[in-house]
Amino acid sequence: YGVDPTSEYTLRGVLSNILGNSQGALTNVISMIFLLIGMVLVWFLWRKDVPQNHPRFILYFAFTILLSVFLSLHLNPHDSLMLVLPATLLYDYLQQSDYPRKAFSILLLISPMVFFIAAFTDLNILGIIRPPILLMLILLIWIIKYMMMEYRAGKVIQPSNNP
Repeated sequence: YGVDPTSEYTLRGVLSNILGNSQGALTNVISMIFLLIGMVLVWFLWRKDVPQNHPRFILYFAFTILLSVFLSLHLNPHDSLMLVLPATLLYDYLQQSDYPRKAFSILLLISPMVFFIAAFTDLNILGIIRPPILLMLILLIWIIKYMMMEYRAGKVIQPSNNP
């Protein structure tokens, strides 16, 4: 029992696979630096009031959760259930915005099998990346793609009247 960073679905897990467990201090420092960068990025995203009914809110919320999970310093395999929420939010966004959902639906359908297999094996892609991390990165890129599309579309966020 104990913590094995190489089996975690986080940046720290990837770094542990690349650098090895003997470089734990370096892995922790790099992970903390990226965590701080992620915190600043999330603050930057949310510094303006985004109404809950605005499509950008859904994307920002999904991005925040996913980035927080990926950059966390410790994640148990069962904690990866938190990834259901950003995936559901992105699907909801795609449906509301009338974007294609077929490829994303396929990704959602294969995800449970990938996480299940990863829980019982030591499978690493290229020897360093756990398959669930690859799915997380694909989801992160997908969310960023639509965040950029929202930004480029120039949709102005109206300030809310919330106190």
